[in-house]
Amino acid sequence: MILRGHPLLCLFLAGGLALLSCSSADEAGEEEHEEHPYPVRSCKTRLELDDGREHDRVTVTGTFNGWSETADRLEHEGGTSYAIELPLEPGEYAYKFIADGEWLFDPENVLTVFHGGHENSRLIVPDCRYPELRVERLDVDGTTGELEVEIQYVDGSEKKGPDPATLEVVLDRVEVDSDDVAFDLEAGGLGVTLDGLAAGKYALEVSVADAAGREAEPLFLPFWVEESAFSWDGAVMYFAFVDRLRNGDPGLHDPVPDAPELSNYQGGDFIGLRHAIEEGWFDELGVDAIWITAPQENPGGRWPGDGDTTHTGYHGYWPSSPRDTQPRFGSIEDLRDMVAAAHQRGIRVLADVVLNHVHESHPHYEQNPEWFIGDGDCVCGTTCDWEANAVECWFTPYLPVYDWRKVEVLDEVINDVMWWVRETNLDGFRVDAVKHFERVALRNLRGHLGAIEEDAPVEYLLMGETFTSDAGHGDIAEYIAPDQLNGQFDFPLYWPTVRVLGRDGEGTFHDLDAAVRQGESVYPKGAIMGPFIGNHDVPRFYSHAAGDIFDVWGSGAKEQGWNDPPGRHDWDRPYDRTYLGFAFILTQPGMPLIYYGDEVGLPGAGDPDNRRFMPWGDEVSSRGKDLLERVRTLGRLRAGSKALRQGERETLHVEDDVYVYARDAGEDRVAIVGLNRGDTHRSLDVSLPERFADVPRISFERRLGEGTVVAEAGHMRLSIPPRSCAVLTPR
Repeated sequence: MILRGHPLLCLFLAGGLALLSCSSADEAGEEEHEEHPYPVRSCKTRLELDDGREHDRVTVTGTFNGWSETADRLEHEGGTSYAIELPLEPGEYAYKFIADGEWLFDPENVLTVFHGGHENSRLIVPDCRYPELRVERLDVDGTTGELEVEIQYVDGSEKKGPDPATLEVVLDRVEVDSDDVAFDLEAGGLGVTLDGLAAGKYALEVSVADAAGREAEPLFLPFWVEESAFSWDGAVMYFAFVDRLRNGDPGLHDPVPDAPELSNYQGGDFIGLRHAIEEGWFDELGVDAIWITAPQENPGGRWPGDGDTTHTGYHGYWPSSPRDTQPRFGSIEDLRDMVAAAHQRGIRVLADVVLNHVHESHPHYEQNPEWFIGDGDCVCGTTCDWEANAVECWFTPYLPVYDWRKVEVLDEVINDVMWWVRETNLDGFRVDAVKHFERVALRNLRGHLGAIEEDAPVEYLLMGETFTSDAGHGDIAEYIAPDQLNGQFDFPLYWPTVRVLGRDGEGTFHDLDAAVRQGESVYPKGAIMGPFIGNHDVPRFYSHAAGDIFDVWGSGAKEQGWNDPPGRHDWDRPYDRTYLGFAFILTQPGMPLIYYGDEVGLPGAGDPDNRRFMPWGDEVSSRGKDLLERVRTLGRLRAGSKALRQGERETLHVEDDVYVYARDAGEDRVAIVGLNRGDTHRSLDVSLPERFADVPRISFERRLGEGTVVAEAGHMRLSIPPRSCAVLTPR
């Protein structure tokens, strides 16, 4: 058998593996263990509370005891730990702890569910008659490409034992030949060893049933082979708008008849994106992650938009099928190939996930209208308010909104989302319209992803989109938590970035620095924030910089896009300003976002004009090519600098037109960044971070240009060209 990058594949089920100690393990003792060769699942459910506090009385209440506040009391196990074992039937329950009269969610369980109008912790009790596969060890050597996995078979309560004929081991969707697998009936331990794996991401899947035909929950074990540890914090993300990026198969292009070109399918597909990956477009930009528009099928035909305009589902935000790809983008195999191509280069892939709504032609709505809120009378921004009715209003009369308080929605929709994870080996999601649906959706999605993370060495990213003003730091921050989002795109920072770097006379670097500091004071520690200068909902930064957009908010820009779209200019200023925008976000903490086309100065007014087809090759102007090279230099500089990726940020100097700050990761890993938006060359004295005050002399190298700068006793003379950027690191 030949597998990509698998020179040696060895699988065996071996004895002698240590048994896991966990809440569902059999408690019968050594004598029982000698009579039966496998550990056996317990039919009791263990609940624990340890919130770091000592309590006089802790009980658990839920649907399993009629919400009794006294029936089930937890035993004190010492310190701040309390526990109870309950003989619950298989099924689902809502519950909470009551600690000295205070009702608490289970802090160790991110799953929640609504019951009786209230959100509670969600307990899913499995059928203990079914066997279980438990991962005891999974180690990957990123240098040698060696994987070692140990898995233990745990028998069901009826002790039927495993059926060796049902064992399946699959690597990257290729089943391992049964001749390569041996099942040791005396121990039930499965060992998997893979040698010489090429760099990239893989998925190992293991399943087995017992002699009664009861199948254990299959294991899905994704893992990376890479020499350097990856961190989402400090990465660079690229938003690849699939339909507008690149056409890889002209045969897939199928525009909707009579729909305007501006809002019609224009031919981009998964194959074209894969070609761009394989040609190194994203490597040259220092990109670590690609966000793609939602891959699900959207409805055919055209649908009413603002005013007299009509639109198609080219953007992916009108899902009409839960598990089918948009055929104009390609097949599920095309999507898998694209994701695999990115993984071979160490690039993560996120997909847009639409949790708020579906198109009215979606089978969930057609077959289960009771899963949705209202009947379309409450439309956001017309018959209902965007903010006051954020959860129940429909974006349009043909986009019904899920009712996440219904458990059927939780089960069906989250299972649909997880299907895409398993089928394509995605690395996370950009979550659309976060403020428009109940957080129970995020918590359950996080819980399902977390279940994979418990067994496999991967970290899934949930990046949110909450469209806010420049004062919306709190609105952004409230969704960032261990049971919800890892981070959000930084809209409150976007608006001053456009004012200060993209437009004339609407702000100074004092305003931008204040916005940066505000975010640092409000966003939770560890939040992965995404600074950006463009996305698909706002006018292009280039057109702001050219003076073609009326105001920072893009007032009238949608109509402008239809009636008088801005063009490309043959002068330097809009390109220089766009470069400064990139210089700012690519030297900020977090995970900066590059919106496709911004790197070549693509113009555009409001949606959908800001979603023009990506120019390639000679379609890019000479100034656009120069901008691209400058952005690539910034991206590669960030990729190679620990300081720029993960260093602490510190403001060193601020004037109206000059901004200097440091990114400091300790030791000699420091970068000094200077931005000059003015039209004259600037030379100024800058004090370095305080830890350099006692360093007599240190030489810094200019990373954008040539030359060195010597700092003495914590001070340097910094020179910055007009409308440009300086980045210096120690030699």
